[in-house]
Amino acid sequence: MGSAAGYAEYYQWVCSGQAVLPPDFDPKRLWAPHSPRVVAVPNLAAPLWQIADGLKAVSAVTGQRLPDLMSAQRGPRGNPANWLAACWLSRHCGVDHGRIAAALAATHATVSQRIAKVELRRHSDRQLQAWIAALASVVRPRDGAIC
Repeated sequence: MGSAAGYAEYYQWVCSGQAVLPPDFDPKRLWAPHSPRVVAVPNLAAPLWQIADGLKAVSAVTGQRLPDLMSAQRGPRGNPANWLAACWLSRHCGVDHGRIAAALAATHATVSQRIAKVELRRHSDRQLQAWIAALASVVRPRDGAIC
């Protein structure tokens, strides 16, 4: 490709169908973290839990009723239990962002932002730490990362 312009042109050809991807290219392996502190947890072949089971676990740990857990307050304080639900469903249960967005009445970007909030605050927010520890006692993911 030789340059950024060459790459951009190739990308446009692929998007328009004029060029094909290399046979060994796997788009599922593309992942660009938004910060180096994000734990890269590989997608699971099949979700360990269904969405409802994951939400029930977060509800039991946080003490929030499901309707409250699934609603989001705007602003910096927001609803930390809702953030944890998004993170838990994505990182532990293996649910994709589209299904999480549908379950939590959010957009893909909002789901990513909520997960990022947990990542940023999980070491400084004692409430989040307690909830994550409680979820860890429910079941341990294969690679040891919770959120």
